[in-house]
Amino acid sequence: MQKVVSKAQVKKLCEVHLEQKLTQLNSTIQELADGVVGKSSAGDKHETERAMAQLQQEQLTVQINQLLDMLQVVKKLPENEHNVIQQGSLVETNRGWFYIATAIGKLNVDNLLVMIISAQAPLAVQLNGKKINDCIQVNGQAFQVLGVH
Repeated sequence: MQKVVSKAQVKKLCEVHLEQKLTQLNSTIQELADGVVGKSSAGDKHETERAMAQLQQEQLTVQINQLLDMLQVVKKLPENEHNVIQQGSLVETNRGWFYIATAIGKLNVDNLLVMIISAQAPLAVQLNGKKINDCIQVNGQAFQVLGVH
């Protein structure tokens, strides 16, 4: 059995990760806004630059809203232990650790890689309702549940 990490620790790391991404995106939006305000509005070239900056700001705003939604999902997840896998479970398998939360990807938690996946991911759907020692197949790969936290 591998090193065990706490679900609260993984959840907090997810929150920090998402908050850092939000800060970066907000900084980028502010830089774009500052760049547009500082430019002269004379000529077609400047109008094109202004339109491009506006489009980038709108795209970043969409990303920020998605991150805010993801952060809300993570903050609402229970920290109590489960015997049955569900959203909010930290699952140890023979193929690694998975936290069923929102689609973030791999995070390093105390030198242990944990894959943060959404409840809609094929693996999470197959794991839902399973218990320790249950086995599933996803994309031709076998997963055995070694622990549910």
